[in-house]
Amino acid sequence: MIESGGVEEIKNIPTETFLDLASRALDKVGVVRFCATGASMLPTFREHEPVKVVKVDPEELNTGDIIFYRTPFGVGITHRVLFRTRKDGHLLFYTKGDAVAVLDPPVSADMILGKVVSVQGDCGEIFLDCGWQRIKGKLITVLGLFYLWLVLPLVIVFSLRRLGGKFLGLIQGSNFYRSRAKKRFKDLSVEINDAGPDDFREMSAFGFFRELMVPSSKTLAEMAIKWTIPSMKEGEACLVVRGDSKLLGTALLKKWVDKGKETWWVHQFKIRWNYRGIGLGRQLLEKIQEKSGAEGIEKLYMVMRPDNRGGMAFCKATGAVESPEDFLPSFSGRKPGRTARLKVLCWKIDAGKGNKE
Repeated sequence: MIESGGVEEIKNIPTETFLDLASRALDKVGVVRFCATGASMLPTFREHEPVKVVKVDPEELNTGDIIFYRTPFGVGITHRVLFRTRKDGHLLFYTKGDAVAVLDPPVSADMILGKVVSVQGDCGEIFLDCGWQRIKGKLITVLGLFYLWLVLPLVIVFSLRRLGGKFLGLIQGSNFYRSRAKKRFKDLSVEINDAGPDDFREMSAFGFFRELMVPSSKTLAEMAIKWTIPSMKEGEACLVVRGDSKLLGTALLKKWVDKGKETWWVHQFKIRWNYRGIGLGRQLLEKIQEKSGAEGIEKLYMVMRPDNRGGMAFCKATGAVESPEDFLPSFSGRKPGRTARLKVLCWKIDAGKGNKE
């Protein structure tokens, strides 16, 4: 629908025709109303809510303003200006939908048709340039910039790290890497013992936080000592692998009781990335199975992502099979209940002897 001068003229027209009519109406009377489509500007306005657009000088536009512009591909877009700049003397605007995670391509001044000044909501017309609505627009702009310059880079870093992990898993799974690693660490002497307070202090910096070069937190370490050790139930254990005078791996043996059924889980099973492929994971798992057998445990479970090829291959190579159990423990980081994105693997233990079947 398009209106100019308060008179409804046309409904359900092609995009190119709509943009031509809107441009001519803005040039002639300086104002046009139409119903927005899409959800990219939630919560400012919803799909099919009428918006009022007025003719504007691009030089007068500021951050936080919502502009209506035409892309070189003949698409009309109504998005918020996050910032503006000049390149080779030409004014450029960078926009983003309030509900969209990515920035739009730069918008030049000649692409801009008008500025959105009001929205026809359920409770009447909402003027975007007045009072609280203006402040709200500025806040949304600040949050958008914060997301683009801080949150989005972190999301990219996490994604790259995950891809790097997959690539590293492929390399470390090769026979060439394993043979080289075993030669390099042939004289490595390791010990696998129950974790103590000093181990928990080192565990606070072990793994992801250390890889991001975030210094270890004394507070986190003390919390681990204060809450993890006392909270362990009878039979539970935290094992650590030490060698080269440092922590090389960790694993937790945890009990989960659901509806009266008791199950035992291997949790936080980790080996330092540069010490993989030399058998430390097998040694750690055998130690866990030995403890489990001594406690009379018959089955051990572990949660694994299907796309963790290295982890899945390790589990299956050590005798684990996919379990038909239809639940996950709460300490897995998910709400109890199966998730299609996760697998539950199971080892059978020779109770009393601590050996795998």
